Amino acid sequence: MRALTLSNRMKIQRAMAYPSNIHTLTEAMQAIRKTEALLGLPEGSLLTKSRERRYVDARSVLLFYFTKYMRMTTSAAGSMLNRNHATCIHAVKTYHMLYETSKDFRTYADDILVHIGTDRMQGHKKALLDALEAVEKERSQILQALNSFS
Repeated sequence: MRALTLSNRMKIQRAMAYPSNIHTLTEAMQAIRKTEALLGLPEGSLLTKSRERRYVDARSVLLFYFTKYMRMTTSAAGSMLNRNHATCIHAVKTYHMLYETSKDFRTYADDILVHIGTDRMQGHKKALLDALEAVEKERSQILQALNSFS
């Protein structure tokens, strides 16, 4: 695990002031690590200023994920990758453009998004459906009990 830089320490300290942000910060850092592991990139390489296509594309997918699925502001999403809000906006626009026009990028982006867990909403959906099924089962048992008393 890499050492914490001063800027990362400051981000963590700011997040500690707002307990709801700790989960978001942790989840974002995990997404960065998972993406680097999936693509075989050195740890911390997505935080560098490299303009190689593989890094740029991975960053654009991550910034899209942060803004769309994690509901982070462009400023907060950009700061996770040492970028500003304008870079985040440009990366998300680039993501949409490439996703619509390039089949290779589409499969690349989908692989990353599945790997870092965009299906987490599917887990919530399944939990809600299971809870609904349990309520229906309990309702039918109560109706049977009421009918037996009549």
